[in-house]
Amino acid sequence: MKEKILIMNPIKQNPSRIASASPEQQLEKPKDYTRRIAQIFRQECINIITKYSVPTMIMRFTIPAMIHNVQFKRKIEISQDDGDAELKVTKIPILFHSLLLNSLLIFDEIGSNADIQRFSSGLAKTITRLVSDSRHSKNTVFFVAQRPSYLFKTARILSHVMCLGVNLSESDLKQAYEENSIQNLDFDEFILLYGTLNKYEFIILNKWDSRYEILKNQ
Repeated sequence: MKEKILIMNPIKQNPSRIASASPEQQLEKPKDYTRRIAQIFRQECINIITKYSVPTMIMRFTIPAMIHNVQFKRKIEISQDDGDAELKVTKIPILFHSLLLNSLLIFDEIGSNADIQRFSSGLAKTITRLVSDSRHSKNTVFFVAQRPSYLFKTARILSHVMCLGVNLSESDLKQAYEENSIQNLDFDEFILLYGTLNKYEFIILNKWDSRYEILKNQ
């Protein structure tokens, strides 16, 4: 984000970049430039926090909010441009009690466990880097369209949400059930529910809320 802002607003001291700036920006004083960049950065942060503080739809799946417990307060500002005063109301996010829930979305073609261990693909390398360290995989949503046993144990245990499709073995299902304890659902009931799934239908185990959800085709 920082690089994007600076590219769109060239630094005055850099002759090779200032040529791409607008005439108004070329005449801008250093203090005004610093103030304007700070305002742009502040607004970008507000926009990102606001966007990810609510659930996100990806295709027909609802992904939980990436940032939980965000509160907002209204701030009234008066801006003056060319002598005309304008009243602006801004929603400022308050993150005092908020919690970050990172998201990793993986759709199919993960390959086998051997593929991941051998770095057989770029995706395998990415998965390995992300989940082999608990600092990266903690508080992460894994949306998996392959066997959950292909993921590292650290990733499976620390993930909050796991999506299970058809054609999984009973050992895979038992492992997923035991690592994602769901209230009011024993393993036999879980197997019966799983047996009702058709192609492109899923059981979503939500450890975050200690519940499950069945996603059926209409």
